[in-house]
Amino acid sequence: MKLHFNIISIVILILSTLFFSCTKKSSDEYIIGVAVPFSGQEGAATYGKNIKQACELAADEINKTGGISGRKIKLVYEDTKLIPSISVDAVTKLSTVDRVDIIIGDVASSSTIACSKVVEQYKTILISPASTSHEISGISKYVFRTIAPDTYEGEAMAEFCKNKGYRKVAICYVDNAGTKGPALIFKKKYEEFGLEVPTFEVLSQGSTDARTQMTKLISSKPDAVYLLGYALELGTMIKQFREQDKLLPIFSFQVMEEPKVREIAGLSAEGVIFTTPTIYEDLASGKSRNFIEKYKAVYTDPPGIFSANAYDAIYIIKYCIDKVGFDKEKIRSELSQISNFEGASGNFSINKNGDSDQKPFLMIVREGKIVKY
Repeated sequence: MKLHFNIISIVILILSTLFFSCTKKSSDEYIIGVAVPFSGQEGAATYGKNIKQACELAADEINKTGGISGRKIKLVYEDTKLIPSISVDAVTKLSTVDRVDIIIGDVASSSTIACSKVVEQYKTILISPASTSHEISGISKYVFRTIAPDTYEGEAMAEFCKNKGYRKVAICYVDNAGTKGPALIFKKKYEEFGLEVPTFEVLSQGSTDARTQMTKLISSKPDAVYLLGYALELGTMIKQFREQDKLLPIFSFQVMEEPKVREIAGLSAEGVIFTTPTIYEDLASGKSRNFIEKYKAVYTDPPGIFSANAYDAIYIIKYCIDKVGFDKEKIRSELSQISNFEGASGNFSINKNGDSDQKPFLMIVREGKIVKY
């Protein structure tokens, strides 16, 4: 019995040694996880591609100049498919198997919210370049963003509509935290101005038929409409709204940047005005313009939605480690103190709730292209 026990103990020791030697992180590299969608509903893969390419551009630049404090960045990817439960699995795997200290992700606000408990459990830092829901603010001391919360976009559009003299704006949003947020913020701010939201409709995520909701918007006799969704639903709403009404102004938010929206909506996208934190080439200067030029030199196409925010996520990691070293808790503390950081997405600070403070721009679709309003 004693011999049998000793043999079992030796086997366990050998297996444990093999496991930890296989998962041991090299002292010559610094692994960063990237948990974003590379597949899933229409438009999801584009978000992942934009973020991946921007992260790789930043990592390559840093590695060519010696890495982070002498360690080369290695990026490890997980496909979250724009589904919260899969995102949770991805973040868990990166935290426990790959044993990363920092993860960049996710895109959908609902996914980032779901992952907040995971990173709290494993004390893994999560930096989202895309999730905008105000529900994320302060959700965990381990969650940060390089994109501003939707309060900025919702309030900016409400202010714009008030200044344009619109007394009634009808709203339809997709049932998701990332689109519900700006819809609620807009409604609250607009009604504080003494103005009216005559109808507040909801569309299921993934839906390709929004005709019922669009009919209800038009029936409420608004001066304009505010439509919010991911690429598939937003393109569908715009197209099907224009099938019923050719004249009412359509307003939206940053997902209008996604080419898939304009592909689905076709000519109906013409004239849509929207808010976005993205700095376009004709508005860019300094590091923003430099980033756009470098991105195009490598990938030919200009950076897309969330590209600059992902690029900045890599660089703020480097910034913090250069200041405080590789201790995870010190990095976390330093992230919450970033002030006036000059990034590809513009200058921004990160507050105690983990939020970026960038202000959005107003853009419009003209002749199929996005230009400054």
